[in-house]
Amino acid sequence: VAPFRALCHEIKNDYEVLSLRYIGCMGFEEISKRMNYSRRQITRIHQKAIKNFEKKYGYLYKMS
Repeated sequence: VAPFRALCHEIKNDYEVLSLRYIGCMGFEEISKRMNYSRRQITRIHQKAIKNFEKKYGYLYKMS
C-alpha cells in the first residue's frame, strides 16, 4: 500500500507542477512557494515530469 501511495503522490506532484507552469504560466519560484517546496525541488519534479510526459505522449508530436 505504501509504494502505491508514494506513486500517487509523485504523479499528483508532476501534474500540479506542469499545470501551474504551462497552464497557469507561473515561474518556478512562484510554484515552489505555492507547493511549499524548494525551488530546486520544483525544478527536479519538472524535469522528471517532462521526461515522463515525453515517454507517454512523445510519439504524438513526432508524427506531426
